[in-house]
Amino acid sequence: MLDEWTALASKLGVAGRVQFLGNVPYERIPALIRAAEVFILNSEYEGLSHTLLEVSALGTPIVCTGVCGNPEVVEDGVNGLLVPSGDSAALGAAIAKLLADKGLQQRFVDEGLARMDRFARDTTFGEVERVLREVAER
Repeated sequence: MLDEWTALASKLGVAGRVQFLGNVPYERIPALIRAAEVFILNSEYEGLSHTLLEVSALGTPIVCTGVCGNPEVVEDGVNGLLVPSGDSAALGAAIAKLLADKGLQQRFVDEGLARMDRFARDTTFGEVERVLREVAER
């Protein structure tokens, strides 16, 4: 598979800007995410994506599909860009838009960091407890 990807990168003229890292030790992953200009999660199904939470906390702008729990973390145009699943043209356009606008990247990073408290343990556990009490009282 690596040979195919390398050949495709060469064919597309991006071989000098693309690295295929293979398996990376866990301790190196945060540094790689921080170094990225954009993080892309092109999935067809997600629960509440802990990956998106981690990427947001690391200060990397996000483009992801608007499936399942992703919109709970990424609000389109506010702290990232959402695209329809399976729409490669929309995905490419969103990536290009974000790469072309450093100000937008920074705005998404700032807003993503500001929203992290919504997903803090105390916040989420407290909210679950509140909902359970409310339902139990009915």
